[in-house]
Amino acid sequence: RQAAEQYNLDLECSFVIGDHPHDPATADPVGGFGLYLLTGHGTHHLDELPHDRLVFHSLGDAARWIDAHPRPRAMLTEAIERAAAEIRRGGLAAFPTETVYGLGADALSPRAVARIFELKERPLADPLIVHVAEPGDLAELVVTVSDKARRLVEAFWPGPLTIVLPKREVVPDIVTAGGPTVAVRLPANAIARRLIRAAGGPVAAPSANRFGRTSPTTAAHVTEQLGTGWGVLVDGGGCRVGLESTVLSLADEARPLLLRPGGVPREAIEAEIGRVAAPDERDTRRPASPGLLARHYAPRTPLAMVDDFGPLRRCADVGTLLLKPKAVGLGGVPGGDFAGPVEVLSQAGDLAEAAVNLYAAIRRLDGLGLKLIAVKPVPDKGLGRAINDRLRKAAAGSATGAE
Repeated sequence: RQAAEQYNLDLECSFVIGDHPHDPATADPVGGFGLYLLTGHGTHHLDELPHDRLVFHSLGDAARWIDAHPRPRAMLTEAIERAAAEIRRGGLAAFPTETVYGLGADALSPRAVARIFELKERPLADPLIVHVAEPGDLAELVVTVSDKARRLVEAFWPGPLTIVLPKREVVPDIVTAGGPTVAVRLPANAIARRLIRAAGGPVAAPSANRFGRTSPTTAAHVTEQLGTGWGVLVDGGGCRVGLESTVLSLADEARPLLLRPGGVPREAIEAEIGRVAAPDERDTRRPASPGLLARHYAPRTPLAMVDDFGPLRRCADVGTLLLKPKAVGLGGVPGGDFAGPVEVLSQAGDLAEAAVNLYAAIRRLDGLGLKLIAVKPVPDKGLGRAINDRLRKAAAGSATGAE
């Protein structure tokens, strides 16, 4: 307030940026706007951060957002209202969730949903996730909400968990690829929930990218892949989870199936409802959920999973993706004896931090004109399962293998 008086500042157009939840919160009492950084200590305090706080992968990203949003609250509200109106009229809107950016349409309009498949160049055999604004909305889309589904909703909604249940007839077949079940999620991101409420009904929303490519975790990633084919893009900063949601099928409540690992670890789900099975073989001709095809999440640059970086260290045209530098004897200095560029997902080897940084790191390497991106699997536990799942599918979708 002293600064505002001395320098004639408009606090409603002023920002506080920091990497601890207390930092951006200092803007709130004076009408300023707080932005949260995922660098520094940022990823270690995400559990303490309210879901209505915008997050950014870098200070540069935050600065660019400020430049585009000099009146942040009013401009965000306007963008959400325009996006909701676009969805109501049968169009498409791209918007942030805590996992990745989604490309949304009225889930109950077959014609609107068809535009998603057209823009993404997505096979009609790959079903979509339907997003809702409140837990009670689930009952309007599924035949019955089972006991295990209720327990999971109470434990993990809003959040990065998608539940698959037998669908009601109101859900168009194009959403479910003709299958009898529908995948439903309640996102935690406050912008996403405001948009769904304003749209007046459930929103079908896969990731806002070209089919099979790396998922977008910023608004800039959306425009890089989709251009301007969507009607409205709501720029809500970065995505704080960075990996798609976990997908769990309760079509047979006696045998819950983990269809896709993601933002909620399998261990956490099993703590709530008991053992969860992971099918060894999946019918990819009619998958029950998105993200089950073998080829997915791929950058343009070929990506290979390797056991040892070996001679690849000497190749200047090979980019390396590391969980942490100490794992390959680099100490605290990224790059080390690698001739090509190196991206470190987490200096401390933290899997949650690695998940947040994964797609952005792949995109940076993908933009360097390299011949190959090489990566080792991360520990296959917790969020590590989801990271390895995305890396395996990205490698399968690449133009070359480990050779």
